[in-house]
Amino acid sequence: MPRKTAVKSLSASAKLIKAAHAPTPAEEREAAFQHIAAQISEFFDAGYLVVSWVENGETMSMDVAVGNKFAAQGMIQEAAEKMSMDEVDLDDYGDGLEEV
Repeated sequence: MPRKTAVKSLSASAKLIKAAHAPTPAEEREAAFQHIAAQISEFFDAGYLVVSWVENGETMSMDVAVGNKFAAQGMIQEAAEKMSMDEVDLDDYGDGLEEV
């Protein structure tokens, strides 16, 4: 087999292997979430990320604490206490939370 043909065959095989190992939407979602968590941990001492999505009619979620885990736990507890009050003031949560 001439070298040029061998290179073309290997290139075609590499494309097939890559296509066969393409990440699933769930793997892409997990990678994006971990990337965001890593970026946040570079700029902040502590944090807690919670995300959700609907998959096959079921609500799924992921969460991760970044940085100082004890500080993140304290922030989670404080947020839970605020949210359990009879009247929650959405202004306490900044621009990211909207009333629905």
